[in-house]
Amino acid sequence: TGKWLHERWPNFDDSAYVNIVESRQPSWSRGPSRFRPEKEYYEIERVRLPLAADGETVDMIVVLTVFFDRNGDEIFRN
Repeated sequence: TGKWLHERWPNFDDSAYVNIVESRQPSWSRGPSRFRPEKEYYEIERVRLPLAADGETVDMIVVLTVFFDRNGDEIFRN
């Protein structure tokens, strides 16, 4: 969209991303979703991977998010 996350979602908590940039370490989590773009999204699993063009300074974070329903089944969208 060409927007920063806090521009799209004003209440967005970027602390996990700041931590990844500062620590230069990947992050994984699974648990209840605070961000629910769809009602059936109940739990999420997320991995965040820091990338650095110069091999040192994180300048991009690749994020993969998988959504699960109340039964723990993965939700697939086309």
